[in-house]
Amino acid sequence: MDFPGAGSATVVFPGRPWLWRLLKISVTLCTLAYIIVKIASEKEKLQHALRLPDAGALVALVAATLLLIVNLGFEAAKWRHLLLRHDGGFGFSRAFQAVLCGIATGIFTPNRIGEYAGRLMYLRPEARTAGAVYTFANRLAQMLPTLWAGMWGLLLLAEKHGPVLAAQAPVSVAAIRGFAWISGLAGCLLLGAMLLLKYTKQLNIRILSRRKLWAELGAAFATLDMASLLWVHGLSCLRYLVFSLQYYLLLRVCGYMGDVSDAFALIAVVFLLKSFLPAFSLAELGVRESVALAVMPLLGVEAFMAVGSAFLLYILNLVVPAIAGLVLLNRMKS
Repeated sequence: MDFPGAGSATVVFPGRPWLWRLLKISVTLCTLAYIIVKIASEKEKLQHALRLPDAGALVALVAATLLLIVNLGFEAAKWRHLLLRHDGGFGFSRAFQAVLCGIATGIFTPNRIGEYAGRLMYLRPEARTAGAVYTFANRLAQMLPTLWAGMWGLLLLAEKHGPVLAAQAPVSVAAIRGFAWISGLAGCLLLGAMLLLKYTKQLNIRILSRRKLWAELGAAFATLDMASLLWVHGLSCLRYLVFSLQYYLLLRVCGYMGDVSDAFALIAVVFLLKSFLPAFSLAELGVRESVALAVMPLLGVEAFMAVGSAFLLYILNLVVPAIAGLVLLNRMKS
């Protein structure tokens, strides 16, 4: 399999080019079918969301679209940094293509597990075990700002709009604050688990070395130094900020004119609640819309704004990159 700009070739199915062609055709058909069905089922929402009321909304839509490149760029930079020690020729362009291909292969799979396969296609065979570990570690790192920002969002909303939320939602202000601190604690526990796996060698030996694959996974995770963990976490926080800004801009596209801090707090809560729900990609759009529809109207955000912005965010950050990833996937040669 030749990669543009990779400078080397790897083989996924040696001696079986027909199997590689079958895989490309299957992924292409499944991804396109999934995208077509989703857009067709939500066509009215998309049409309503794209009825731009003024020039400011158009500027917001263009800005959100441009931020897609920044968003994907941060993700590619994280993955390239993690893989450099295992593949010295793994450049930024190659990492960016791997991220796009991963979105294409993962968009229609449960919990986007197919993303691993798409990314690993861009790695040399000897680096793929480490690549799987780093993809998993990268997901954990991206979860941390979601938990901590969600805590901030809940506390801010409880402080500013506690009586309003208590009157409209079936929970008390104390319960909102309690869930906020639980989210922050979950973030601390997740960070602690990552550090435990990284630094407690005896634990790794006892748990991970019983099977060859687990031993390889543990060895790859142990190569992550503190500087790498901090770098990846920092980029994860920046990516979260970009993602949140995209969401806010798309709310403006749909006509939101309310308080900026309230909007970002609501966005943080939507991301937090979605992260606690079972994440099956086949239903991800419906989950995000349902959460947005349950949370945002509590502070007066119109239902069509909540649903329309969630749908536009899905189109922008998943459908568009998936189509680009399909183009790259079909350019690969066995």
